[in-house]
This record gives sequence, C-alpha cells and structure tokens, in this order.
Amino acid sequence: MADEPDQILMSRFEKEGHSFLIRIWKENRDNPLQAGLWRGWVQHVQSDHKQYFQSTDDIANIINGYLSLGPVFDQVFAPIQEDEQR
Repeated sequence: MADEPDQILMSRFEKEGHSFLIRIWKENRDNPLQAGLWRGWVQHVQSDHKQYFQSTDDIANIINGYLSLGPVFDQVFAPIQEDEQR
C-alpha cells in the first residue's frame, strides 16, 4: 500500500496528465502482392476527440499537437478531476 506522500504525488500527476488511445489497422491486405497501408486514429481520452492519420509517422505529431496547446489545451480539453469526496 502506498503511503500518503506517494498518493498525493500520483494524484497531482494524474490531474495534470493526459491519456491517448491509438487504433491502427492495415488496409489493402486483400491483395497479397501489394503492401498494406497502416491507417488509424488517435483519441484523446479526456475529451473523446479523435484524429485520423494515414501514416504511423503522424502519431507523434498528433499527440505533440495536443500537448503543445498548453493552457489552451487545458481549457478546451480539461482533464477529468477526481471526486472531491475521496
């Protein structure tokens, strides 16, 4: 069981953190002579906003785009706050 200072630190980290869900699939897989293309989306969990990509190279750019918004990001995509009764 974590002691109280660790719980406080983790609580602060979680309030300031953001979560992303990434879904990737391969297209053109029906033709074995043609290389498939990796496609997908990145979803910001707290806001449920989803952005599609056509290259896996775009994943880092999408996430960095969210995080580089700084204070604007926190206003538009506010992290879910812990229940005050905990």
